[in-house]
Order: sequence, then C-alpha cells, then structure tokens
Amino acid sequence: TVVSQLIEAGVNLDSKDKDGNTALMEACAGGYDTVVSQLLDAGANVHTDTVKHETALKLACQSGNGLIVTQLLKAGADVDTNTYVDTNTCVCDTALMEACRYGHKAIVSQLIEAGGDINAKTRVVKTALMEASYGKNEAIVSQLIEAGADVHVRNNHGQTALMFAC
Repeated sequence: TVVSQLIEAGVNLDSKDKDGNTALMEACAGGYDTVVSQLLDAGANVHTDTVKHETALKLACQSGNGLIVTQLLKAGADVDTNTYVDTNTCVCDTALMEACRYGHKAIVSQLIEAGGDINAKTRVVKTALMEASYGKNEAIVSQLIEAGADVHVRNNHGQTALMFAC
C-alpha cells in the first residue's frame, strides 16, 4: 500500500499539520482501521493531540469505529487523556463524552470497561451524562447511570442532565 511504502521510506509518523493533526488522527477520523494498524505497528504516537486538544482516541470515538478504539487502547492510549485545569476539571471533552455525543453505545461500553471517568467534567461542567441526555440516547443514559454517573451535577448555568434531556 501507499502507507506501507511511505513508512518504509522513513516518513515522520508523527508529523503534524497546521492544526496539529497527524496521519494516525486522519486515519482514525476516517475510520481506516487497516491504516491505523499499520501506523501503530510502525510506532505512531497515540498520546499526541491537536491544537484543539483532539486525540486519535477522541477522533475514533467520533467516527464510531470500535475496532480502532480497541487498537488505540491496546496501544496504550489513555482513555481519560485531556488537559486538566485541576484534578476534576478538564479543558475539553473526554473520549467518553465524544462517544456519548455521537451515540456510539458499544464504544461507550469499551471506554467504561477501560476505566473511563464517567464523572469527568469540562471547564463549563459538562459531563458524559449531559451529552447522552442532550442526544436523547436512552441506552447510553442507562449505561452511564448503571456505571455510577452522578445525575446531580450542574453545569455553569445550573443545568442538570435532566434539563438537557427536555
């Protein structure tokens, strides 16, 4: 494949574009599991992020490809990687929040099983449960509640997950 040829030619696997995207991130966003496998086998960095704090794992969660999520987790991607303001508040969404937003139930399960923090909060106090509630995704809301999601959290505007569901 072209990817194999470029890897064999010694291309910089972790080269970034102006937005901070790498080839691994592009492959994850596009759902190209074979390319992701090739890049990971060649040593692509699963821990890097873009200028908007996107990671390969978050992009895979958005695209809904569970095989890629599995590959990234096996390669050592941190399920809760984020830029934290303090120990409880992250600057942007976690991979679990992304999976909830896009309604990928199987990926939500994978991330919970991998130890994803179901109660992580963004700077504006948004949670995975709020994302799932806003999307009216009953199955994911059930998953999160069963896993111990805090239904009482309020965002900076005083809204709860229940309010997002209405």
